[in-house]
Amino acid sequence: MDWIFDHMQLVIAAAAAFAYWLNARKQSQAEAEEERPEVTFQDDSLEAAEEAERARRIREEIRRKISERSAGGPPPLTPPPMRSEPPPPRFEPVVDTGMLDQQRRLQQQLEEVVRIKQRAEALRQGMPELPKSAPTVRRRTAPVGSLRADLRDGRSLRRAVILREVLGLPVGLR
Repeated sequence: MDWIFDHMQLVIAAAAAFAYWLNARKQSQAEAEEERPEVTFQDDSLEAAEEAERARRIREEIRRKISERSAGGPPPLTPPPMRSEPPPPRFEPVVDTGMLDQQRRLQQQLEEVVRIKQRAEALRQGMPELPKSAPTVRRRTAPVGSLRADLRDGRSLRRAVILREVLGLPVGLR
């Protein structure tokens, strides 16, 4: 094993000579095949002659392609077809008017619900009904500790999540 590492140049030269010999052998076999006379049909039929000619052309084409690939020959001389392609289409943002209309309707429904709730709250407290055009919402000030109590209560937590979904950003814009 040490001899192989000590004489690495000789091993590489022997491998290269062996590869050269194999390549030359393959080429001589291919040339011998080409020089071999073609088998002709004893049959005088026209179909057999055409088939033999077609087979001979296919063999020649295959040999030519193999020799081009092994020699690293140039690619076929058929140029790619020239065609003028139109520029790629420009993409413009699509505005979903149906979605915008739906959001407007939901906003109007929410305002109506707020107005109904204000009227109901005013009636419950024995106050005169607020005018229909009053869009202001009264906000209650809650003590600091009530947030913790609200989060513990399942109904108020559920209500907070629903209000966030309704009043927050639309899902498509998140």
